[in-house]
Amino acid sequence: MNPDLGNNFLAIFRKNKEALFWIRSSYATHHDQVEDIFQKVLLNIWKALPGFRNEAVVRVRKYKVQDLSLLLRDYLIQYKHYLTKEMTLLNNVVYWYLLPSAVGLLLFFYGIRPDVIKTLQLFSIVLVVFFIIYYLNKKAVKEDIEPLLQKLEESI
Repeated sequence: MNPDLGNNFLAIFRKNKEALFWIRSSYATHHDQVEDIFQKVLLNIWKALPGFRNEAVVRVRKYKVQDLSLLLRDYLIQYKHYLTKEMTLLNNVVYWYLLPSAVGLLLFFYGIRPDVIKTLQLFSIVLVVFFIIYYLNKKAVKEDIEPLLQKLEESI
């Protein structure tokens, strides 16, 4: 390693530290992604340093993104995780949305009319609405999310 190259790199880093920190945090929000991007930017600067002829300002070289495919791949992986979580929530809508609401509404209807028959009649309407909600969630998973996940798998 050329000691002048290392000293030049450290001088550039010290001089442009604030801008480098801004770049790393502008592309990602998660701590691990921020650190990965920061390392990629520093690596790109290190790789470009031997060809830097001091004809341009260092800032111009620094802001030029060398490898967008890595950032795009990170975004696609993050989007895949998001879609997987959304699919899990939509598939389990019965447990986290419908059942708690059903219990609360059953108790509410029984409190309004202590007559069991009337309560069950009102509750049957709620069950029909809940079935429609369940069906629409399953349909959204099948028609929207699963095809997107398949396209993401092919792209990644």
